[in-house]
Amino acid sequence: GSGEGKALRTANAPAVRVQLSHGQRMAANTTRLLVCALAGVFLAGVGSQPTSSGIAGTSLSLSMLPSAFNQPMPTYTVSNPSPFVTAQTIKHPLCFGKHSALLTSVCVVPTGTKAPQDSKALPRLDVQLTPASPLHPVTVFLFDDEDDAYSRWWHDAMANRSCAAMKEYAKSVISPGANGVTTGSRSITGETSQIWYIMAVDCNTRQCPNISNAEISFYHPASDGSRDACSASGGELSLSALKLALNQGYQALTFRNVLSVVGVSPVGVVFLYTTCVLFSILSIVAFIRYSRAASRGLPEEAAPQVVVLCIAIVGGLCYLAMATGSGMVVLRKVGPPASAQWTYSNPMMATPGDHKHKNPFYDPAYAKAPTYPLFYVRFVEWGVFSAVVLPYLADIAGAPPSTSQLLLILGVARVGCLSAASSITSASRWVFWLVSFLLWGAITVILTKGLHQSVMRRGKLVTAVFHQIVNTVVVVWGVHQWVWVGCAGTKLASSSWDAALYCLLDLAAVFGVAAAVSK
Repeated sequence: GSGEGKALRTANAPAVRVQLSHGQRMAANTTRLLVCALAGVFLAGVGSQPTSSGIAGTSLSLSMLPSAFNQPMPTYTVSNPSPFVTAQTIKHPLCFGKHSALLTSVCVVPTGTKAPQDSKALPRLDVQLTPASPLHPVTVFLFDDEDDAYSRWWHDAMANRSCAAMKEYAKSVISPGANGVTTGSRSITGETSQIWYIMAVDCNTRQCPNISNAEISFYHPASDGSRDACSASGGELSLSALKLALNQGYQALTFRNVLSVVGVSPVGVVFLYTTCVLFSILSIVAFIRYSRAASRGLPEEAAPQVVVLCIAIVGGLCYLAMATGSGMVVLRKVGPPASAQWTYSNPMMATPGDHKHKNPFYDPAYAKAPTYPLFYVRFVEWGVFSAVVLPYLADIAGAPPSTSQLLLILGVARVGCLSAASSITSASRWVFWLVSFLLWGAITVILTKGLHQSVMRRGKLVTAVFHQIVNTVVVVWGVHQWVWVGCAGTKLASSSWDAALYCLLDLAAVFGVAAAVSK
């Protein structure tokens, strides 16, 4: 009851109008959408908690929140027509990528396994759901925590299993009528306190169901409708769910899965892990050198190690993400052989499921099509390297701040153009590659010509360090451009060559900088 009271007081708070700039308005729109989404989840989970004293007619709604980006906003309204009835109205519920919508969840106290003579003594759920279009009817599934049914549904929904497979362990299913409206009533029994989940699924398209209105009435004669009984009995997370999570975690740590990354051969994954380890070792060495220099009071020796420490740590983390299959998307070559094109892979069509739960959208020919990885986290590592090393070069050369800022902008813009070229599957990607090549040329001219006279006045040691880093950066980035042509650009080289070549180039760049500053 206290949560509902706080929410009501928040909704009735006076409004304050402020004048926002263009950037602030963009941030406010994004924040507003996130707040609406989080509030929808909160009310779907706890909105069924009436006050223990039964405040009849209490209503809580998100309809007062303005619509962001001109899209229908989810609306959850909770009321208590009587002390033993909780009514909820849901409009346009969120799906969060599961292709299924959690309408609400309720806590049911023990009733016994045998139904009593008086049906009014049993808890009951009444559902009436109207889809936005009769052509896309919605099926309602009821799950509970018994036998880990809800956790099984979550796993199957993420794997896009068929509705027929999920019906096998659902406690109840309410199918749509001929007019597309889903209507039904179910009495609930159980020996222990259980949380029941009401799910909506579009079994025809397996996309997020578009629900214009859903009315759910929960009759709870033996309780106040709160989650107290279920929380006390541990209904939120059953022991079987913990066992399943631990088992899946153990399987994920097997050696076979460590080398399994979609679109990359085991040889390429080994290169990624090796680079991650080498970057980690370098970061430890740089930290030790920095600590020794700082303890001796030598800031001129400590500062270069900060540069190495930064690029080595970021490089190690990025390569760890790539080696574990994170920070990437998969491209797949589909279509007739004469006109096949690279497109972003659809995992729903490439995943067969298992022998018990077949994926109805699985396409064997699509699953066998050639794949190619796009490691977008790699551009994060390149961007950080550019943002750290280029201003450092301008600093040791004694260049003015404007030159340092120019190098920073050119370096980050070059990486951004390569990132855009890799993400675009059409022929326009070559325009971005050409721009990145010109930016590399501009950086080369500034480093080799524009800063040459400045660095000559800094002494022989600084000049030697500067030229060694410049030669490393110019050569490695120049080779970057042409490796991209053969790998991500034309995909003539395999994914193993892509991983191996970029690993060697990134190692040469980072270790080249580390070797130069150690002088």
